[in-house]
Amino acid sequence: MHRRRLRVPRITITDASGKPAASGKGAAPGNMSTAVRRQSIVDHGGAGGGGTTTTTAAGNIHSSSRTALIMTSAQSRRVSFSQAPPISAVSRSYENSYKTEPEKEFSPAAAKRVIREVMEAMLNDQKYDSATCNQLTLTVADVIKKRVKELGFARYKIVTNIAIGQADETSVAFASRCVWNVNFDSFAEYTYKNGSLFAVGLVYALYCD
Repeated sequence: MHRRRLRVPRITITDASGKPAASGKGAAPGNMSTAVRRQSIVDHGGAGGGGTTTTTAAGNIHSSSRTALIMTSAQSRRVSFSQAPPISAVSRSYENSYKTEPEKEFSPAAAKRVIREVMEAMLNDQKYDSATCNQLTLTVADVIKKRVKELGFARYKIVTNIAIGQADETSVAFASRCVWNVNFDSFAEYTYKNGSLFAVGLVYALYCD
């Protein structure tokens, strides 16, 4: 019976200077390149198909046979999974409805009723003071505008103007000029008085088509 001898390829590992690296228990692991610390050999040759494979510290491979050297390096490419960028908010665009007329027209009478109710509730026992009334005009204006919007005049822009002064037998005149659509835009006004102050409230309603 004829026996075939399988020749195992010989591997020589050299350092950067080309000298054989130290081996054995006393060998320092630092003499070997990290590129060849892990390696496996796959022999695809048959009998007599062996050869010598030399691997240098720089990772150069010289093969004289059909021997494949598969190297896994500790310095292999690392894949980092960074946080994905946040998804931007979806923007929405609306087409023009082309409504040139309001579904519900502004009612000056209803707005005037709101002005009267708010002023009588907030200025009933109020004494005039210049520092206090400066902030009070802003508060009254915000409350009136919110109440008027609740009446449901869709597509109307509401502008509120409030003036508070001292009741000292002086006369005051208020005037306003606006550029608007006379068919749908309108306003409402109301004047409140007590023994210490007076207040004039104006609400403008502008239809935005």
